[in-house]
Amino acid sequence: MEEILAELEERIQKLQSPSFLSTFTSMFSSKTENLLESQQEFEQLQSEQAEVEKALLALEATLHEVETELSQLSQADSDFTALLDEKLRLMLDAGGETAEQIRTIAADLEASKSERQKLRKVLDLGRILIERLHSMSRSVGRARMKQVHGHGVGALANTILNQVHMQGATGSVQRASQGAGELSRAIEALPVQRGNERDAELQRLGTVIAQTEAMIGGGASLFGGSEAVVQAMEQIHNAMGLAESRLDEVESAIVESETAKRQLVLGA
Repeated sequence: MEEILAELEERIQKLQSPSFLSTFTSMFSSKTENLLESQQEFEQLQSEQAEVEKALLALEATLHEVETELSQLSQADSDFTALLDEKLRLMLDAGGETAEQIRTIAADLEASKSERQKLRKVLDLGRILIERLHSMSRSVGRARMKQVHGHGVGALANTILNQVHMQGATGSVQRASQGAGELSRAIEALPVQRGNERDAELQRLGTVIAQTEAMIGGGASLFGGSEAVVQAMEQIHNAMGLAESRLDEVESAIVESETAKRQLVLGA
């Protein structure tokens, strides 16, 4: 019993010792400081979040103002265009030199826009035809790989089997032939400027592409190798390049004509 009391007394003395109290106080102080720092960081984050939310609200308000202004500008532009159209109508009804100039520009605009549509069609059909030729080339290549050769008793069976394999490529061949025909006719429908070498070359390529249609439709490309397909693609690319060059000029002409027409109406 005395030993137990002595041990308890010793523990009490240690707890009351200056070194233990100093260590405990230091630990408690450190924890308290950490807690205060965490609280300060939390309050700082709350403050920053409030500033961000405030900035977002201001930004949303600014965006709303911009959208309102854009809407008003759009309406103003629509109203202005309507007034110009009304003024144009009155000017044309009244006649005169300016009215004739406007009519001439309007006719040029209509022709240019029609040509732009035709040129865009040529480019679209050219891209489609190139893809169809790629597809046809792959289909025909697979059919050739499946072909079998032999003589004697099995020759007839081999011939029939080869024909079956080739028929598997018929769909892609027909689509390529159809695409070549559509492209050649679209090129043929383009207006041609007299003495313009580019337009003449484009028409020549259209004729060549028409011949490609006949060749594909007749099945010659099935047995003529990929060289003919590569050559056809090169001709199509050349035709598309010429069409793009012409389209750039037409786009510029449309902008110039519309500007000139607008200036005539405003200046009257």
